Amino acid sequence: MDDDKKPKPIDVDKIDLDRLKLATSENPGALTFGSNRGGVAFTPNKEGAIKSRAYSAMTQQLDMQLVNIVEQMRVLAKQVEELKERKRVSELIYAAAISFEPLIGKTYYLYETTENEVVKPRLSLLSPKDWGEEKMEKQKFLAEAVLLADHTWKVLSSDNQFLDVI
Repeated sequence: MDDDKKPKPIDVDKIDLDRLKLATSENPGALTFGSNRGGVAFTPNKEGAIKSRAYSAMTQQLDMQLVNIVEQMRVLAKQVEELKERKRVSELIYAAAISFEPLIGKTYYLYETTENEVVKPRLSLLSPKDWGEEKMEKQKFLAEAVLLADHTWKVLSSDNQFLDVI
């Protein structure tokens, strides 16, 4: 047999045991790499890709929810403006002279009359057509309004000056 192919005897005295101790583990299952030949190969997971997909999905969902909330806020803001307008109209109508009890759901007419050079608003059951031309010369039509169930008023039609006031 050739000397190169002949196994060489191991000289235990020449082995650096301290160096070998660093390359071993008391608990090889806790290592993040294979600790011996034929050990399980660990491949890095695609943590960055997983986190990126999750972050993208989270961002998309939150953006959709924020858009929905903003749209709801717009609807609520519009409702607030409508309520403010109904309140202003109602305050103007309740400041007018009313000689009857208005009924919910009925339509009434707001006029401006001048008595002794004093301008006074007045609520009436009669429309401008019901008064006739002669009486309408002495008063000015301001608005047609309906009394709602919450006792606020909604303007159905009006002259432009009344809209400027509210």
